[in-house]
Amino acid sequence: MKNHWKALSYTSKFSIIACLVCFVLGFLSMGLTGGLLYYTVFFVLGNFPHLDEIHGDWVWPAMLLISWLFPLGFIFGGLAWHYLKEKVESRILLVVIYVVTVWSWIAFLWYMTLLANNKVM
Repeated sequence: MKNHWKALSYTSKFSIIACLVCFVLGFLSMGLTGGLLYYTVFFVLGNFPHLDEIHGDWVWPAMLLISWLFPLGFIFGGLAWHYLKEKVESRILLVVIYVVTVWSWIAFLWYMTLLANNKVM
């Protein structure tokens, strides 16, 4: 296992550590992370309301779930980096792709959550 860890690239190590750290922080924050993440994507969610206007019994569990699922975006970003590093020569472009992948995952999580609970709002 130790040799396998040493064989991983810097980006893969970063993605795994970021995923674990953000999962623990999401767990300990009791949903605060999910709420803060909403502010990073609410402007692309279309006609859905602002976080202050969302109410119901589903909101806090949704924020918890998003806090726990969003760290997977780091894994997706690491996979994107891994598969694109041979095709893309610009490191800056790879970083942009990584960040956009993580951000898109957050937007997807919130969009699906709001879509599933739209009738409750």
